[in-house]
Amino acid sequence: MLRFNVKRVKAERIARGITQERMAEILGISRAQYIRKENGKRPIAVDELTVICDSLKITREHVLIFFVNDVDNRLHVEKEVS
Repeated sequence: MLRFNVKRVKAERIARGITQERMAEILGISRAQYIRKENGKRPIAVDELTVICDSLKITREHVLIFFVNDVDNRLHVEKEVS
């Protein structure tokens, strides 16, 4: 199962020299709202992710950098027991 990695959003934003204030302006939300999204306390909607990718110059082909494969731990336990 893929899990959205908000830490990667923050890392990419910082790497490109974009402030939280500027990203909030780009998204049309307050800085406080953006911070909650970037910290994972509020979800980032698909349309917001599209705007974020555009502002970070991340193409659709590379959008998967924001997702990690979150393998269920039960699968590992079942394999170890077998």
